[in-house]
Amino acid sequence: MSRAFVKENDGPSAPPPLLGAGLPEGTPNLATPWSARALQERLAAERLVRESLRDASDGVSVDRRARADAAIRALEPYVGTLRVVEPPQAPERVGFGVEVEIEGDAGRRVVSIVGVDEADPARGRVSFVSPLARALHGALPGDVVTVRLPRGAEDWEVVALRPARPD
Repeated sequence: MSRAFVKENDGPSAPPPLLGAGLPEGTPNLATPWSARALQERLAAERLVRESLRDASDGVSVDRRARADAAIRALEPYVGTLRVVEPPQAPERVGFGVEVEIEGDAGRRVVSIVGVDEADPARGRVSFVSPLARALHGALPGDVVTVRLPRGAEDWEVVALRPARPD
């Protein structure tokens, strides 16, 4: 059959999970406890799939086992590099695991500083290596920070700090 009629993610050549995207070389792989737990659970689930399909020989099962193997190869070394950081219970400064309420020309927003694999800017979760998190790092309530972005500089005032929470 021509590859033109096969979905890109079909077959054992499906890409393994993209982990650590945006993590600069030499930067520790920080993770919140809930993110680390989710990655460990994902690894355990893929191991169960692989084991349950160990003796299967039909095409669909062989394909799924191959995808589980690829995911395991990607997850095992990555999970081993996680450095779990507990969110501070009473944060005094902006840092990893802190929910930050900020106000600027664009209005008021709340962002949580989290690991690269749990970042979701649309939901207010920004990676600790993002320009916004780097600019806010170490700031106290009342501080104004300038965030340099491709579209220009933005000033944000730190209004309040709270421990980050899982979704």
